[in-house]
Amino acid sequence: MSIHLKSGFLTITGVAALLSLCATAHAAIPATAFAERYTPVADVTAQLSQVVYYRQGIPGEAAPAANIYVDQEFHTALLPGGFTAFCVQPGAHGLSAVQNDAPAYQGKQQQPFLSLEAGETVFIKVGTADGNVSRIISREAAEQELAGLQRQAHLVSRASTVQSCGNGAGQ
Repeated sequence: MSIHLKSGFLTITGVAALLSLCATAHAAIPATAFAERYTPVADVTAQLSQVVYYRQGIPGEAAPAANIYVDQEFHTALLPGGFTAFCVQPGAHGLSAVQNDAPAYQGKQQQPFLSLEAGETVFIKVGTADGNVSRIISREAAEQELAGLQRQAHLVSRASTVQSCGNGAGQ
C-alpha cells in the first residue's frame, strides 16, 4: 500500500487500503475529498457515452459511502453531496451504486445492465441505504438537483472501462 498527498488530495493505492477507506467513509470527510461544484456537463462526442452519478446530501454528512461499480469494477465511493462523471464506450454496461455491501461486495457481482447510446449522457441519482433504488433522471431535473453538489475527488477509479470524456467532465 502507498499513500500520496498531491495538491491537497490524498491518494491511496492498494486494495486493502481502498476497502478500508470505503468501509469508514461514513466518518466526517474533510473538504479536500471534494473538488469543484457542479457545472452542467458538456455533450459528449459521438464515440462515447457519458454517465453522471450523483448523491444528494450534505458533504461530510455521516452516512455510508455508495460504492459505484462499472462493469463489476470499483469506480469510486460516492459520499453525500457528491457526484462523479465519466465516459465509457457505447453499448451495454453493468452499473450500480451500492451501500453497505461489505465484506461480500455483492453489488458489483449482481449489476443491472444499461444499454448506452453513442453520444448519450445519462444522469443516475443514487438511492438511499434504506432501500430506495438508484434511478435514471432527466437532464433537466438532475441538473436542478446537482446544483451545489461537488465532484468527488478522493479516490482513483479502478474501473478499466471508464475513460475521460474529453469535455472537461473527467472521470
